[in-house]
Amino acid sequence: MTSTARTRTLGARLGRLRKAAGLTVYDAAEHLRCTSGKISKIENGHVGVKHQELLALLDLYKVTGPARARLVYLSEQRGDGYWWTPYSSLLSDDFSDYLYLEQAAMRLQKYEAQLIPGLLQTPGYATELMRQSHTPPDDDRIGTLVSVRMRRAELLREDATRLDVIIDEAVLHRRPSSAEVWRDQLDHLMEAANWPAVTLRVIPFGSLHAGVDGPYTIITFDTGDHVAYLESAVGGMIVEDEVDIARCNEVWHRISSASLTTGETINFIRKMRDHAS
Repeated sequence: MTSTARTRTLGARLGRLRKAAGLTVYDAAEHLRCTSGKISKIENGHVGVKHQELLALLDLYKVTGPARARLVYLSEQRGDGYWWTPYSSLLSDDFSDYLYLEQAAMRLQKYEAQLIPGLLQTPGYATELMRQSHTPPDDDRIGTLVSVRMRRAELLREDATRLDVIIDEAVLHRRPSSAEVWRDQLDHLMEAANWPAVTLRVIPFGSLHAGVDGPYTIITFDTGDHVAYLESAVGGMIVEDEVDIARCNEVWHRISSASLTTGETINFIRKMRDHAS
């Protein structure tokens, strides 16, 4: 997204938010202590909005939580915009929205019952997984999508985002066809579990638990606000309803109590690695 496109996008969103709040350009101008003409120029994308002006308008329009975080993140981008912009033609709108949230997050809590979470996948594992999901396989497209996945994982090495992951034991029994790829993936999981910004735990077989509904991510921002991202075979869905998010947190606490500790998880994975062939 170019600087001009970003200015227009941000302005248009501010205009929609003002109207949704039942306010006029004069109300916004009075709040910012500027002219109504300036508000119109901001909303039409003719001029940019300063950071403090943006925060003041979002306060006036009562914009909070993930919606606020997305707009603040959008306003802070420079140059050519987001790192994933060159790949936007390959990404769904829902997933692009999720990437905004992931980049702005202070903490990600991910539960996965079927696959190694994308942020912890190796290139080999991700490539084999995508070859299974693309019919017929398109090597160029798959290579690009794997690059996007690896770029996302750099957040963890930068310690910019806290990642707490709980996986079902079934994930560790659903292995790729290549033993070498699988060993590399298990080695990577053990390494990642020791990173300062990562916590990894496994729910062992033995009983039903509250996570059987499917994979999801709880995203927390430094403001303390939360949003959830639910994944399915047909795409993802961002959930902002407080009741639904409370339910996700309740499930998280339950599966946490059923999980191994980090140390136990590393030993569990190491045993599987020793027998991988």
